[in-house]
Amino acid sequence: MDFYANYTKEVGIHNIDVMAGYGWQHFWAKKSDRRMTLAGDEMFVPTQYESEYYLLSFFGRVNYSIASKYLFTGTLRADASSRFAKDNRWGYFPSAAFAWRTISEGFMQDFDLFSDLKVRLSYGKTGQQDIGSDYPYLPTFIASYDDTRYQFGDTWYTTYRVNGYDPNIRWETTETYNVGIDYGF
Repeated sequence: MDFYANYTKEVGIHNIDVMAGYGWQHFWAKKSDRRMTLAGDEMFVPTQYESEYYLLSFFGRVNYSIASKYLFTGTLRADASSRFAKDNRWGYFPSAAFAWRTISEGFMQDFDLFSDLKVRLSYGKTGQQDIGSDYPYLPTFIASYDDTRYQFGDTWYTTYRVNGYDPNIRWETTETYNVGIDYGF
């Protein structure tokens, strides 16, 4: 579910475009783990389990231009994932960009070589929360398979082992810088 609002205003040579939004996602799956022999017989008792996690987002963007020559963009995204512990749940991902449409400058009017010419630079940070299991910050246990049970006398006992976990796991982030020239002939 996503909602967003947009506002645009032009005053003389100034143009501003503002967008703000909210997103909510619920991921749910039901899985079954069956292991079969080549003959088609079940090797273990089938394991069935359900899985779910949530993602909450707030996002916004501001585009500002002066005379369609100087272009500024700023964005901010704040995401919360149930895959992380309370203290690490939120990730903040900003970006900023500037572009100079040099083709619109007076000193470029005598050059017929280019149909478009723009110099740009930007910075951004992104986040990743698809890191495997749904709640890797919680200690969970798994029951042993039939062939790894423990025998005591004539009785076989199911054992439990802890799965790997990290209580400090957080958003994986990447920063990107970009410098470029856009041109057309």
